[in-house]
Amino acid sequence: MQAPLAIFRIQGIYMNNFEKLYNKGNLKIVYLGGSITEGAGASDKSRRWSTQVTAYLNSLPLGNTVFTEINQGIGGTESTYGLLRLNRDVCAYEPDIVFIDFSLNDEGISEELSSVMYEGIIRKLISLPKVPYVVCIGVVANRNKRTRACTHKKIAAHYGITFIDVQDGMDVLMGEANIGVNTERDSLYRPDNVHPVEKGYDFYTKYILQNLSGESFRKPAAEPLNKNFCKSGGKFINAKELTSKGNWTPYGCEGSWNEKNLGRGGCGLMSADKDASLSFKFKGTAFMLCYRLGRTFGKMAVSLDGKEDIYDLYYETDNQPVTGVSRFDLEDTEHVISVRPLGEKNEASTACDIKIDFIVVPE
Repeated sequence: MQAPLAIFRIQGIYMNNFEKLYNKGNLKIVYLGGSITEGAGASDKSRRWSTQVTAYLNSLPLGNTVFTEINQGIGGTESTYGLLRLNRDVCAYEPDIVFIDFSLNDEGISEELSSVMYEGIIRKLISLPKVPYVVCIGVVANRNKRTRACTHKKIAAHYGITFIDVQDGMDVLMGEANIGVNTERDSLYRPDNVHPVEKGYDFYTKYILQNLSGESFRKPAAEPLNKNFCKSGGKFINAKELTSKGNWTPYGCEGSWNEKNLGRGGCGLMSADKDASLSFKFKGTAFMLCYRLGRTFGKMAVSLDGKEDIYDLYYETDNQPVTGVSRFDLEDTEHVISVRPLGEKNEASTACDIKIDFIVVPE
């Protein structure tokens, strides 16, 4: 039976052509991104934009179609970690629709790396037996600096998929950011001027829905834009599985890291012993080390194939998990990664511990 053309009104904006989603049964939507996708700053999960968008789709008269939200946003992470965890956090669910958000967090990496990682995510989704619809979202902080949305928008256009740029919308509808002057825009954000409050998430939701129609749901298809797009999928190795020397203390819950979140309550190993170390051999072109920052942490040395770098883990927060050390340009040979506490601390820190959660290496 041919689905009837549906026309809906959302706060003055008409949206149509959702008939391609009519009578499709249970459609799983995975939302992949950072803290704004995760819903940081919202008082309740129901207020985050992903949950509101899913609720709207479920309100449409689309026969037996039911949309299930799978929120895989993880705060403070970039498209690098998004690609490494893609198999675990997205592909394993056999999604019908995937929303991707990394434009803001990718400010922390180079445009080139952001480009090959973002395209790597899309190429992996194209390779699935059931290619999902993909919708790309550009999120925005309360500032005028442009995010990686411009880079990601070009990639989305190449693959014929929708990119909804919330920064463009906010600039047009509310004026450019000017903290303390554009107070209406200020009111959308927490004091950090990055994470929205409920009013901000409502803006996100309204703008996304104003730009979402049945035609927004497209499956990516094209030859690679960049022949060097990253192909690395990740295998998660908990710190407890690394080769250890010296004194290390386990912390956190029991179990593995095969869970969605970086895990502020996750498990790993802690030490301040300057004679202690953790090491692991792996083969492949990429790795990522995941650890904690905070007021009680000291300094660590990370060595890759004998080349050592020093990292200060002091930060004005408590027990903040980060994906702070990574490489994606290695030779496809065997490598050795090792980590050791220096037994030293930042002068502002109250201790010199380091906490290692896990590493991610090629599958």
